[in-house]
Amino acid sequence: MQALRTEMSLRRNVVMAITSIIIAFVTLFLINYADAQVRPPGGSGGSTRGTSTDGGSSGSTRGGSSTGGVTTGGGTRGSGSTGSGSGNGGTGTRPESEWKNPTGINLGSVPVPSAAAISAGIPKCPESIHDSRTWHGLYEPEYGPVINQQTGERAGCHYTHEHHHNPHDLDSVLGTDAYYWFGGQNIDGTNPGYAEISYPWQTFKGASYYHEDPSSKPFDDFENQFKHVGNKVLVKDDANCQTVGAVDYCVDKWRLNYHAMFSEHGAATTIHSMFLEAKLTEEDGGGVFKSGGWIDFGPLETPLHVYRFDLPNDHPYYDLIPVEAEQPPYRGHCVLDNTLPGLAGAEDSGCNESWNSEGVGEAVVPKTSPYRIGRGFAVHVEDGYELLDPTKSMAENMMDPWHYCIDNPKFSNGTDIYDCEFNASHALPFRLWIEIPRELDGSPYDTNPTRSVVTVHGFTNRYGDLVIDGSCGEWNSNPALLNVGLDCVPLVLENIPTDRDISWLGGAGNGDEDKYEFDIAPIGEYWIGAKN
Repeated sequence: MQALRTEMSLRRNVVMAITSIIIAFVTLFLINYADAQVRPPGGSGGSTRGTSTDGGSSGSTRGGSSTGGVTTGGGTRGSGSTGSGSGNGGTGTRPESEWKNPTGINLGSVPVPSAAAISAGIPKCPESIHDSRTWHGLYEPEYGPVINQQTGERAGCHYTHEHHHNPHDLDSVLGTDAYYWFGGQNIDGTNPGYAEISYPWQTFKGASYYHEDPSSKPFDDFENQFKHVGNKVLVKDDANCQTVGAVDYCVDKWRLNYHAMFSEHGAATTIHSMFLEAKLTEEDGGGVFKSGGWIDFGPLETPLHVYRFDLPNDHPYYDLIPVEAEQPPYRGHCVLDNTLPGLAGAEDSGCNESWNSEGVGEAVVPKTSPYRIGRGFAVHVEDGYELLDPTKSMAENMMDPWHYCIDNPKFSNGTDIYDCEFNASHALPFRLWIEIPRELDGSPYDTNPTRSVVTVHGFTNRYGDLVIDGSCGEWNSNPALLNVGLDCVPLVLENIPTDRDISWLGGAGNGDEDKYEFDIAPIGEYWIGAKN
């Protein structure tokens, strides 16, 4: 293994040397030809999205990687259809009507300002009305003066970040228990009692396979305090349910809470937190799954499937997987050297963050019980806003970040905002998967008498291991009474089959249906701040 790691290290050094030469050439190129090459901010020189067909591999079990907004290995019940995708434009901005979504199309009940509210003027929301445990979109309609006395409509206000879909859009299917679990005892000692985003198993500064305990510092060391904007929600009610594997069971209704920042801060972090609620199709039995904890996004790749950016907390297990293998887990992040203004091909490289998770494997963290629940997801963010320089360390990148919108700074009420499309407001989920250990069927924890179908109510630790030592207490039908914590994550398996994997495939399978743009600011206004 040491020899293999040495060989991989030598190869990375060669790649970095080549990259340095390319960057030096590009810099010289830009100096000599700046007038001809650099596009003016917002001008007609901005490129449009270029087409691409780099869809990734056809996928193993739970499989298939995805790049450029395309997944393969999919099709109905995993029949393997391949679709074309799109790259992002270079730093020249496209017309706002092409990348904003001021009408809120495809966003469910996310509030959108009316023409009357826009005409009245929509100010920035005061910090006093912001609750870090309550979901909100970019626009808050229940604020400000009344502008229509008959309807009671208010002008509202806007935040400088948003949390994607409204989780309540699937309450009728998945219930509201999760909000009480999220509001349980936090690892910072607080107990809000009810919450729509974040949860007691949130991560903290330095959280990794090697750093499992939060520091003794106050609550500002936890993700919802110093990286609050990374809390996102995605919901899906899919009438055309497709699976990753050809024989998988399919989940057509799901709600995903997760924490991920598509910037240097997110790229530097391997472990992220999440909670997934899913319902199988009626054809597949209609079973319900609820579980969460920490999720493993593996090594950082810049660019995706080309170069591995080594980080101090990387696990040596991932050195055994060639970076070109397109095998999850991975975090594909935008790289500076192929997205500089004026560089030939920049309109095709774009800034597509592609994250594809696995559960935390036994080779990385050993199991604490015989039953490890597998759960994970994958998502593209096609408008990432911070780019990595592979010739610098991660610490140097975080100290001196490079932003797509850096040439177009604007300020609104003292807040640095982005006035181009790269603001992490876009999301394209392309994969969900669930794995239930076969050993649970007929175990002492399974209350379902049907063979190959399990019903279990209990807890897992942060890595998905079923807690069997009683440390989390007894299950209670009243969600507010559960002893929820960092290693007491609620687990609900109701009529869940164990004979096959369970999954959902999006992206190419559903086309634009799975592309969500949450920048609903009116054309000509810029609300999203320097972190979203």
